[in-house]
Amino acid sequence: MGAIRSREEVGGKAHNLMVMQAHGLPVPPFIALGWKELCDLFGWPENFGDLGDRVFSLHQPDLADICAEITERVLAAPASVTQQQQLLQRCSALFGTSYHTAVRSSALSEDAAATSFAGQHLTELYVTPDHLIAAIKTSIASAFQFGAISYRLHHQIPVSNIQYAVVIQLMVDSQISGVAFSMNANGNLSDAVVAAGYGQGEGIVSDQVNTDTFFVSRATQQIQSVVQTKPTGLFLNQKALQLQDIPAEKQNLPALTHTQILQVYQLAITAEKLLKHPADIEFSINEKNELYMLQMRPVTTIHIQNLHILENTNIVESYPGVTLPLSYTFASNAYETLFRNCARFFWINPKKFNQNHQVFENLIAHYYGRVYYRLDNWYRMMAIVYHSKSSIQAWESAVGLPDSASQELKFNLWGKFKTSLSVVWLILNYRSGNKRFFKVFQENYTVFKAYPKEGSPLQIWLHLQKAMDKTFLSWPLTIVNDYLAFKAFGWLQILIKKYQISENQEFANEIIMGYGEVDSELAVVKLLELKDFINHYPALLEKFQQPSSDVLTAIQSNEFPAFTQLWENYLDRFGDRTLAELKLEAISPRMNPELLVDLLKSQLASNLQTRDFVGKQKKIREQALKQVYEHLKPWQPRYWIFKIVYHLAAFGVMSRENMRFCRTRVYAICREILLEIANKMVVSGHLQQQRDVFYLTFDEVKSYCLNQSQLQTTEYANKVESRKLEFANYAQLSLPDRVMYEAGSIPEILVNKTSGTHHQGGSGILQGVAVSKGEVVGEAIVITEPMLNADVRGKILVSRMTDPGWVFLMSQAIALVTEKGSLLSHTAIVGRELGIPVVVAVYDVTQKIQSGDKIRVNGSTGEVEILAD
Repeated sequence: MGAIRSREEVGGKAHNLMVMQAHGLPVPPFIALGWKELCDLFGWPENFGDLGDRVFSLHQPDLADICAEITERVLAAPASVTQQQQLLQRCSALFGTSYHTAVRSSALSEDAAATSFAGQHLTELYVTPDHLIAAIKTSIASAFQFGAISYRLHHQIPVSNIQYAVVIQLMVDSQISGVAFSMNANGNLSDAVVAAGYGQGEGIVSDQVNTDTFFVSRATQQIQSVVQTKPTGLFLNQKALQLQDIPAEKQNLPALTHTQILQVYQLAITAEKLLKHPADIEFSINEKNELYMLQMRPVTTIHIQNLHILENTNIVESYPGVTLPLSYTFASNAYETLFRNCARFFWINPKKFNQNHQVFENLIAHYYGRVYYRLDNWYRMMAIVYHSKSSIQAWESAVGLPDSASQELKFNLWGKFKTSLSVVWLILNYRSGNKRFFKVFQENYTVFKAYPKEGSPLQIWLHLQKAMDKTFLSWPLTIVNDYLAFKAFGWLQILIKKYQISENQEFANEIIMGYGEVDSELAVVKLLELKDFINHYPALLEKFQQPSSDVLTAIQSNEFPAFTQLWENYLDRFGDRTLAELKLEAISPRMNPELLVDLLKSQLASNLQTRDFVGKQKKIREQALKQVYEHLKPWQPRYWIFKIVYHLAAFGVMSRENMRFCRTRVYAICREILLEIANKMVVSGHLQQQRDVFYLTFDEVKSYCLNQSQLQTTEYANKVESRKLEFANYAQLSLPDRVMYEAGSIPEILVNKTSGTHHQGGSGILQGVAVSKGEVVGEAIVITEPMLNADVRGKILVSRMTDPGWVFLMSQAIALVTEKGSLLSHTAIVGRELGIPVVVAVYDVTQKIQSGDKIRVNGSTGEVEILAD
């Protein structure tokens, strides 16, 4: 293998092949003939002429005639006998005595970042030695054909002194060929695309044969396949390429295996790295199943300087499915305000936040009704706040991102030093800061509740805004807590491994289980206490056998005074806990107490007892701590290091859940206030019904409150009706977890590609992330839409994701499997509190498992197995 010759010497294609070869990619042997070598072989440009003095415009009338004249001159040019013999000797030495080659173009402006010349220059296949010179001339001539010259003029590439080169490459007798793009230029850039069909690649690029298309997620390497019937392939028949019939049994099979798809995908990603630009490649597979990479070139239509990345990991727990405009705009405003207020906690000059205002204004996005993180802006924001790769990696792990971009970030020493100092300061003030947060929250929550219900819309709005502003001043403490919780949990995992305490990946989870009082756990405990009370009073238990509306009437009419008091206390403390509770349009037990009746009925039908619920997690934690103290002794310094980190992590995880419940309560009281404003909008004729307010944006509600007299009564009603239709359509769509696109060109990715999805693992075995140990076999119940009254007793709950409101369903299940989640997601935390096996991040599990399937869940290995009937 010789040195890599420059693009100026041998053209783009040959240069790229040399780069590929130098990096060990599977490239068939080849010879590159540069411009100088072709000049020696054919006397070019003297024998061919020049277009510079004759071609001026793409639209000149004689352009086609000029191109035809030059093309004929090229084809008629004689070759130097000496140079021809030397070339044939080189070919024999490299390819052997009997060979076929492909003669490919390599113009000096070809396969560049801005101009690919794709399809403009001819390739000759299955070229024998006696036809080699003619094939080279045919390739050169294609550079002067009308199409290639028009391409140059269109892209403002000079037509004078055209410099050309060719590649002579050993022919691969392809059984399967295809192309791959490292980014899907026609849709979601977060997918790579592989297209493959039978026979030579010429059949694919010329659309002579049907192809299968495989979409590979760049984040997870999951594959979605569109498999077509492929009745024919393009193969060599004696001396010519011809379409031949494919055996019937192969026509509907995928052209590539799962392994081959990923191999091709990796080649495309490698090409992207080598080119430093999104790439497309051509590949072939011969009869021996050997994969060859024939060429690579940049995808010239994608500009990577300003990509927007939407990612629903973690945030889908809070905003599952379609989220209405009021919820989204309220959340967007909250995110912006929250992170702007973080400046003082991380010793950041507020001016830096102001300079990056577009980042903080766009931390989340609304895409076809779904809420996504704007992941590109999150990385920008994290770089401003944290100045630490390890901190960002801890955040990536905690939220469950399937891949990492932290390695691409660069930080200066002063930023790292300042971040380290701020971390020390935050740790020293950690517990006092969290204590202050909960104290201030109670004060602000009281302010929220004192809104002037009988006041004007303006008075109510001003009260809401004042309460929100005051609350958000202390809310950055939740970010501080998350930051330290993620860091400390990462440190805890490191120490467990370093001190050789356990090889169990879930051990860190087990020792923090049951630490302190967690609201999501307490909600279940208090619900079970209500259940115990009902079981102790036959009359009350009998009442709960009646319709839920009758039960609620009896409770509210004080028919059972002692129970009514417990009931009201529960609603006051936990009445906002429900499914998708951060969505303002969600209906909570506080709003509809019949939901709590249904929950209690469901619990009465189960065998779960308060002592069992609390005792299970206590036992797991005690066993884990016993193992710690067997390895670490108080006289050892590492004992105290471990103890400090352990308490820091456990306190952080506990506080994270309780702070999240505080957020739930704030959102709930804001929902109540906004619904009160909606009542006044109905009275004034601006809305037809109260819940129509959720189809308005936060700013539109504000505008009504501030400018009610200036608004036409039909203005909002018309918006609502239009958006109802729009969001009803959105609800029918299935969207990918990650969407990537260029700024200003949001793709219409309306449905996921289906028609055959490859699993991870073997047949019937799905792989996820283990977060709570244990192994069970049972019947699956798949729930894709939130239902508090779903019957999950004794079943394995399978869902796309969960939020803390699912705790009531999870408490009755024997195991939990979700498509989303991470070690520190709310699903994982609540599942560990319940002491049931939990596996998260199982790709597409709600599509692969159906209700009623018998499955095995292993919470230690992360395997979910679909068992035969």
